[in-house]
Amino acid sequence: MLTCIVKRNNISRNSPLKKLSPYLDNGELLRIGGQLKNATLDLNEKFHLIIPGRSHVARLLLKHYHDRVKHQGRIFTESAVRNAGYWIVGVRKLINSILHKCVICNKLCGKVTEQKMAVLPA
Repeated sequence: MLTCIVKRNNISRNSPLKKLSPYLDNGELLRIGGQLKNATLDLNEKFHLIIPGRSHVARLLLKHYHDRVKHQGRIFTESAVRNAGYWIVGVRKLINSILHKCVICNKLCGKVTEQKMAVLPA
């Protein structure tokens, strides 16, 4: 995959990066291409870094931003990561797995208990 980008060959159709128009920047980092090429924005604002979803770095980043948004859920965590300039492949699935294992989120969103009805007097 990375060799296709370095040699400027076509990326395979099955790749999740096909729609992102990836390229390697001057620091040999994989970034998203796009229509903002001529915009007067910072490089990190125009072209997000691409991070593989199965990497340890992606997990650490998601845990950090999940804590930073105070355990408010998947949508807030995902937008915090994107605003920071990262594009994690398969981010929703990874966030859901992190939320499922988060102790604080499980306590806050615990199951509602039901009270059993007592037997009525005669």
